[in-house]
Amino acid sequence: MQKAQSITVLTVSGYTNSEPQHWQSLWERSHPEYRRVEQRDWDNPDRIEWIATL
Repeated sequence: MQKAQSITVLTVSGYTNSEPQHWQSLWERSHPEYRRVEQRDWDNPDRIEWIATL
């Protein structure tokens, strides 16, 4: 019998991030395995920086 593997689901918000009632935020609160990718500045996207964070 194989041991169950834990998973992590990444959510990636778009420009300006997601409000507390946004579906991504609701899913993250409901599922402990969901993790939001955090960016330094959601309001001023920097493609190179965002890619490096991913």
